[in-house]
Amino acid sequence: MNLARLLTDAEKADLAALTAAIDAALAARTAWLDAKMVDCATLKVGEEIYDLEQCCCVGKVTELYRYWQHQNPIFDTELSVDYKFQLAPGECIENTSSQPGRAFGTKEQAYRRASFMAGSLAP
Repeated sequence: MNLARLLTDAEKADLAALTAAIDAALAARTAWLDAKMVDCATLKVGEEIYDLEQCCCVGKVTELYRYWQHQNPIFDTELSVDYKFQLAPGECIENTSSQPGRAFGTKEQAYRRASFMAGSLAP
């Protein structure tokens, strides 16, 4: 270390208080984002989830989650929602964050996409 001196006990206490304040602010932000996730999610637990490119149902939502929720809280800065889903009871659970090139959504979104694609085939 290239320090001219070590921190005094009072300075260490100040630093600890500042760190505790940061930790509390990060925890409050995480809790706020978690609450907003439920309010703002397109799909809710139990609803069908659709592949918007194939326009087909890929399963039922089993859980909402935020990728950064359990990562480094410093990077947990915006609201996003990912889904865990299961095709059928007893089958493995998939998740949307592990499939970044794939678009997921509601039945209505899949229907709109299918209608658009069918319309582009008309002469």
